[in-house]
Amino acid sequence: MKEDINDIIAKELSGTATSEEIEILRNWLGQKSEHKIEYNFLRLTWVQGNESIQDSKSRVFTHLAESINEHKKSKVRHLNELKPTGALWLKIAASIALVSALSLLFYGSFFKTESKEVVLNEIITKETPKGVKRQVALPDGTEVWLNSGSSLSYASGFTDSSRIVKLIGEAFFEVTKDPKRPFRVESGDIVTTAIGTAFNVNAFSKSSISTVSLTEGKVKVEYLSKNEAVYLTPGYAAVLHKKSNQLDARSFDAEVDTAWKDGILVFKNAGEEKVLSDLENWYGVKFDLKNASPEQWDLTTRFENETLEHVLKVIGFKAKFKFEIDNKKVTVEYFN
Repeated sequence: MKEDINDIIAKELSGTATSEEIEILRNWLGQKSEHKIEYNFLRLTWVQGNESIQDSKSRVFTHLAESINEHKKSKVRHLNELKPTGALWLKIAASIALVSALSLLFYGSFFKTESKEVVLNEIITKETPKGVKRQVALPDGTEVWLNSGSSLSYASGFTDSSRIVKLIGEAFFEVTKDPKRPFRVESGDIVTTAIGTAFNVNAFSKSSISTVSLTEGKVKVEYLSKNEAVYLTPGYAAVLHKKSNQLDARSFDAEVDTAWKDGILVFKNAGEEKVLSDLENWYGVKFDLKNASPEQWDLTTRFENETLEHVLKVIGFKAKFKFEIDNKKVTVEYFN
């Protein structure tokens, strides 16, 4: 299991983990407080600076070896014989991170410059369960609206050269302008880079598409797997079609893509799957369909701060179904 979790951590850090692997990682993090220390230790080595992952591995390994040499000279020879690659490096770093004495040394003197000591930043993760939304202020003053069922990770203090956050799910960003420090949102295989702008990122792992919708400024959207990029101007969105691995740009409806942050639920020509999926996320419920819809949905409507019961009455009248709400379960049955 340890081998497996190290591989999953490596994938999560590089943005290639599947939704199932993310769930395994979350369960593992919740098992012990030491697991969170270990994970943060590994992640912190990669979120700071602009160096490559391999360079970061080598640098971290070198500093760890020096720390061990000071405290456990009898063991440094064995560690120096190992090469800092792949899961092996992760195992070495993780085991050292769990030793309290070396953890203190790490936080006190791990990253240094010639002139002064650099304080290592803590990784902060904000999560919203289904049915809950929240607003987050980042260290640089950037405002983030985090949608239901989403998570945002970032360092407690950005570096002098970059601002990097990691998103799972959906969020709207109003980025504080800082030409010297580009703002990067990593969401799976998509990286969005901006200086000062406003945009929405929708990157739920279960969705067949990921979308970056720009309302102000200009952003660069990169698709890492194919080394492709598009540059957006306001009113346009970058859309990644996961099944076909195609990234393209198109105009978008700002109300449909961004009204959620103001508590407004908007549907335009939406089908059954889209509507029920959004309602599950919005209200934190699960739908149980007793039978199939007699006709294809084509729903266009909007709801502002309405109860689930009211929403279902409106939609049910048009889609011809009755429903029953039992706590977090909603049973739907279409009329024949």
